Amino acid sequence: MNFFLFSTHEVSMPPSHGSESSPVLSQRAYEQVRAMVLDGVLPRDKRISETKLGKELGYSRTPVREAIQRLAREGLLVQRPSSGTYVVQPKLREIKDIYEVRLAVETMAASKAAKKRSEKCTKQLQACVVRMNRAIHRFRKSQKPVMQGKELAQYHAADEKFHQLILEAADNPFAQSIIMQGHVKQFIFGHQSHHRNLHHLAWLWLKHAQLARAIDRQDAADARRCMNRLIKASMRDAISQAKSKKA
Repeated sequence: MNFFLFSTHEVSMPPSHGSESSPVLSQRAYEQVRAMVLDGVLPRDKRISETKLGKELGYSRTPVREAIQRLAREGLLVQRPSSGTYVVQPKLREIKDIYEVRLAVETMAASKAAKKRSEKCTKQLQACVVRMNRAIHRFRKSQKPVMQGKELAQYHAADEKFHQLILEAADNPFAQSIIMQGHVKQFIFGHQSHHRNLHHLAWLWLKHAQLARAIDRQDAADARRCMNRLIKASMRDAISQAKSKKA
């Protein structure tokens, strides 16, 4: 489940969909627009144009409109009368609510993942940590002030997979559904969800590595503490960014 593939929409010429049926077109348009939202390619502060989006992806307005309506029902987009359609921007209260739930659910999941430790899960978590580190290394070599583009997509894909693996290891489908539902995931793992400078990303990588080691050692208490630190730091970051945008 990879929602961070830039290749889904970065094309020089729009594909032809003329021979496909309407339900197929609607589903494909939905998947592509959803990926663009989760990627952060569609900015939260700009109106989404059905016509422009359709031309970019190679669809008529109908499949795009149906995709937008579906994403609005899922909470990823908001349709404002006399204004247009926008990517949802959580309010400060919603941010706090999301992280309160995340703190309760994911610290529990980290503890259970450590108790239920499996070799497969441990290796997959370590692989995610390695992918995050590689993305940071490439970003450092680029000497850019903030991570963006392909490196950012790879970093966030590994980050999302890391947390998903822990939720799966806890073997609690309700916990997974709460954290991985569309609008919550878009906010937590989207490209605009955190500061992207080298120092901050390196700190986040270190905390993920420490959490992976705690799970590998079957240290449930330390795994809970590591996850607690990660989520609280992310919450402070998210609140800080939300306040700066309002200022």
